[in-house]
Amino acid sequence: MKTCSKCQQTKSRDDFPNRKNRADGKLSWCKDCVSANNKAYHAAHAERIRAQKRAFRADNPELAKERVARWADKNRDKLNTYYREYAKRNPHKKQVVTVARRAQKLQATPSWANHRYIALFYEMVRLESERLGVEVHVDHIVPLKNSRVCGLHCEHNLQLLVASANLTKSNRVWPDM
Repeated sequence: MKTCSKCQQTKSRDDFPNRKNRADGKLSWCKDCVSANNKAYHAAHAERIRAQKRAFRADNPELAKERVARWADKNRDKLNTYYREYAKRNPHKKQVVTVARRAQKLQATPSWANHRYIALFYEMVRLESERLGVEVHVDHIVPLKNSRVCGLHCEHNLQLLVASANLTKSNRVWPDM
């Protein structure tokens, strides 16, 4: 047991953050007091902290991007829930993205594409999703939209992928890149 020097409550040693340079290996404030202090500091210095973060992102774009990607990987469910709720709250914005993608597909569909085969891919998605018990997507092997390459919306450029793999791949990966 240990007494917090901030709130004067006696708590379990597990309720105190570790601090290697202290004699007992624990900070003198409990975790609740540290958390409250941090929140108060951040509230009082919000603009200063935002400016520091902006400066860090400007000076270290690759590291900042890597940190965001790591966070997104760890919080995939939280992120997907947020995206679904955002789409429900903002159907007009979701519609803009959907229409843009549809237009991109139309523009990338060659005249010789076999529309029946393309439709079969979308039917197979439904069947495979039911069979596997996980969401499956139709993926463009070579992405339709990328700064370096533009694939076609035809049966030769389609494949079935588990949704998580397809969302991870995004438009950054294609064969022979």
